[in-house]
Amino acid sequence: PEARAVFGGISEVLKDTYGREKVEAISEKLAIAGIDITQIIEKLTIRDWKKNLDVQNKMENEIEDYLIEHRKDLGVEINFDDIDAILVKCLKVAKNNY
Repeated sequence: PEARAVFGGISEVLKDTYGREKVEAISEKLAIAGIDITQIIEKLTIRDWKKNLDVQNKMENEIEDYLIEHRKDLGVEINFDDIDAILVKCLKVAKNNY
């Protein structure tokens, strides 16, 4: 369920920038990104991480690195505003699910 929530957050942000049709066309790639980002979050989750800003910053940095590294693979040129919005969504999902 976490990967689905991350996928939903990514899709929501990109729909605002690229439109629904484009996002639906690349939904399989975005689903893979959702799974990968969920694995990043799971890898970094420790006890009381929600109170630990270092862990939260590391999560943000690793997710940002992933998005920058894979943005051409996703089928859209994700800009930095989109990346920032996706980070907010991903951390919200993480805080609600881990």
